[in-house]
Amino acid sequence: MNCETCRNNLLEYYDYLLHDKDRHRVHMHLDQCSTCREEYEEVTKTLKDFHRDASTIEIPSSFVENVKAQLPAEKHSTKPTQMRKYKIGIPVVLLITTFMIALFASTSFYYSVLDFTSIDYDHLDRTIAEGYGEEFHMQEEHKGILITITEVVADELATHIYYELENTKDDEIYSIQGGGQFNIENSQEIWSDDHQGWFHMGSHKILSSEQENVERGRLEFPPIEESETIMQLSINSIASLPTEEEYEKLTEMNNSMSYDMKEIQGPWHFEVPIQLMPVNEYDLHDQSVKVEGVEFTFLKLISGPTSTQLNYNFQFDRHEQSMHLDTFSPSALLIDGERFDNFSYMSQYDNTGDYFVVFDSILFEDTNKLSISFDSIRKNNDDSIVIELDETMSFPHEVEFLDSHITLEEFEQGEGQSSVVIKDEYYQGRSHETLFINGVTDNYENHNYSQSSQGIFVDRHGEEHSYYPFNGQMESLDQPLFYTTEYKIGFDSINDDKVTLKEIRIDGYIENIEINKSFPLEQVKLIDDR
Repeated sequence: MNCETCRNNLLEYYDYLLHDKDRHRVHMHLDQCSTCREEYEEVTKTLKDFHRDASTIEIPSSFVENVKAQLPAEKHSTKPTQMRKYKIGIPVVLLITTFMIALFASTSFYYSVLDFTSIDYDHLDRTIAEGYGEEFHMQEEHKGILITITEVVADELATHIYYELENTKDDEIYSIQGGGQFNIENSQEIWSDDHQGWFHMGSHKILSSEQENVERGRLEFPPIEESETIMQLSINSIASLPTEEEYEKLTEMNNSMSYDMKEIQGPWHFEVPIQLMPVNEYDLHDQSVKVEGVEFTFLKLISGPTSTQLNYNFQFDRHEQSMHLDTFSPSALLIDGERFDNFSYMSQYDNTGDYFVVFDSILFEDTNKLSISFDSIRKNNDDSIVIELDETMSFPHEVEFLDSHITLEEFEQGEGQSSVVIKDEYYQGRSHETLFINGVTDNYENHNYSQSSQGIFVDRHGEEHSYYPFNGQMESLDQPLFYTTEYKIGFDSINDDKVTLKEIRIDGYIENIEINKSFPLEQVKLIDDR
C-alpha cells in the first residue's frame, strides 16, 4: 500500500469501516511509515477534539422545543422530503450549517433532546456517549492476531474491558477461552489482600460481531478500589473456535468428539487506564413479597453503567422443603416490558450478610416502573431407585425412572477396576436436570471412586445447545439450564484386587419448577448518586 492510498482510508480506518484485509494493510503501513502515522495521529486528535467541543455546545431551549414540536408521532421515515427554495444569504447558510454539524456530532444530543425512537443505540453506545465510559483504540499485534481494546466501563460494581480480536492471516476464528489465558500483572496494587484470589482471574463474555474473522468480547473484573488506576492486562494465549461444520458435529455427538483446536501463545500486553464512574443507589423500603412460601424482602438497588445490584434477604426453612436456596433468587428486572437478566442465575452474600443478585444495567431506565421477576425454582427431590448388578445381566440394560428410560451401557468389571456408563437422554419436557447417582462395590474402603458427566444446555425457548468447553459462550444463551445426559462411574482398586460393582443407586434428582411471577416495586427512592 502506498502513502496516498493509506491517507485516503484513514477516516474509514478510524471508524472501523474497512474490510478486514484493507484494515490490516493500513495498519501494517502505519507501522512502517512515520509520515502517515503522524498524519493519522493528527486525524485522531482532530476528531476527538471536534467531538469533545461539539458536546459542550449549549442548545437554546426555544430551539429544542421547536424541534420537538415538529417531530411526527409515528416512526420517522427515511424517505427524503422535497425541499422548498428560499433566498437566504451565504453567511447565514454557513452559520446554520456549522451549528447543525456541531450539534449532531454530539451523540448525546439524540438522547437528551430528540429522543428518536427509530435510532437503535445499544447500552454500551449510550454509556460512552454520556460519559460513563471511555473509548479506546489500543492495539497490539502478535503472530497475525490483532487485539484491540475498544472500550472500558468501570464503577463500584464491576470493571468491564471490551476488546476485538482479529485474525489478519487466515479465516480461522480465535477466542480468549478462559481466565487462565489472561491475567492482571499488577493485581496486588489494584486490589487489597481481602480481594486477592481466583475471582481476579476475571470472567469472559463473547459478544456478537458483524465483521468476518473478528471476535468481540468483554472481560469482567471486580471493581477497582481507587478512583482511577492503570491496569496491566496480559492476554497470554488464544485458541481457535470450531468451524460451523465442526460445531454441528459436536452438537450431534453431544461433545463426544474433539475438533482440531489451534492455540497461539502471546502475550498481548496492554496498560489500560481505568476510571471509576458514579452509581445510583435506591432505597426499596424493605418491600416484601411471598414466592412459593418464601418471603423475600427487598432492601436496596444499586444501578451503575456496568450492571445493577439488588440486595435482599428472605425467610425460609431449608430443611423442611429441601430446596437449593442459592439458586432460588430473582431472575430478572422488568421495566416497561424490557427484561434485564440475572448475570449468574444465583445469589451471593455481601459483607453485611444480606443476599444480592446482579442484573444487566438499568442506568438509563425509569425505575418508577420497576418489577422483579421470578422464573423458576430448583428443588431437590428424594425419589430413589436401586439397580442391582450381576454378571448374568445383559447390556445395554434399561430401567424406568420418573418419566425417563435410564440405560446402563459399557459395563466393565474385573481385576483392578470396574466402570459403567449410564445414559439419560434429554427430551422436551424432561422435569429433572441431574440425577444423584452413586455406585456401590463389595469393598468400598479399598477402592478409589471417580465420576464424570456430559450433557446439553437448553435455553428458555427450548433450543438445545451442545455442551462444549468454551468459556464466554454460555453467557450468550438466554437463561440456559444444564441437563445431564451421560454419567460414567468408575472404581480403581488400591491393592489391584478384583473390583465388584454390586449396585447403582439413584438417590434423588434436581428438578426445575417454572414459576413465572413478577412483582412491581411501589417505592423506589433515589438516596445517593455517588
